[in-house]
Amino acid sequence: MPELPEIETIRRSLADCVGQRFLKFSFFREDIIREKTFDPQKLEGNSCVAIERRGKYLEFVFPNNRYLTIHLGMSGRLWKSHDSNEQQIKHVHMVAVLENKETLIFYDPRRFGGLWFTEGRTENVQKLGIEPFDVQFQAEFLWEKARKRNISIKQMLLDQTFIAGLGNIYADESLFAAGIHPSRAARTLTVAEWRILQQKIVEVLQASLALKGTTFRDYRDGLNQKGAFQAFLKVYGKGGEPCPNCGTPLERIRIAQRSSCYCPLCQK
Repeated sequence: MPELPEIETIRRSLADCVGQRFLKFSFFREDIIREKTFDPQKLEGNSCVAIERRGKYLEFVFPNNRYLTIHLGMSGRLWKSHDSNEQQIKHVHMVAVLENKETLIFYDPRRFGGLWFTEGRTENVQKLGIEPFDVQFQAEFLWEKARKRNISIKQMLLDQTFIAGLGNIYADESLFAAGIHPSRAARTLTVAEWRILQQKIVEVLQASLALKGTTFRDYRDGLNQKGAFQAFLKVYGKGGEPCPNCGTPLERIRIAQRSSCYCPLCQK
């Protein structure tokens, strides 16, 4: 599933949609619209005033406090194109025509993603936790939130109401970089350990952003280009391979129904 670096990369690559009028929306599966508090056609002829990201959600903001919110789910893509043939690709569910004649294409074979047309932000977005690049994303804040939680630190990092935008990839990579075992109870981390983990989360996300995210199979940016961070992953998806730090075979366990890879020697 695309996580914060992938969604932020898409947002940046679609920046020139801001200020453009959206001339026409076409939908090829109505069930891809998860919620609508107004008719999507009411956006036609209106200019997008901003594209924002909250966690793993993209928000296209229009006049009158109207939002088109997009979540890519497991396999979704969102890109702009001059090629009309791309609109005919199987599993394309929405096409929006822009005033510069480009089209914005939403594609999702597995249909875990979706579109929300709402006045104001969706309830899902309003429930999200702190952003990792927020100035308040500090060790003391994180420790205070976690000190009474009797769940694993990996499970807590995946909780979008705690930190918005982290998923399986960057949780594993951040915990490895910080030397923290993924199954440790969140409440046992000290402020000093949170300080290290907070720093590593930011560093890992920034490194991925610089390479436009991680592509294994589905993810592409807003220009339909792959990311490159997959070549620099240390532990994610590498169970059984040698630890890049000490050579010990990496182990794989399941935490909260998610696979977690870690080094049994380097992570405590």
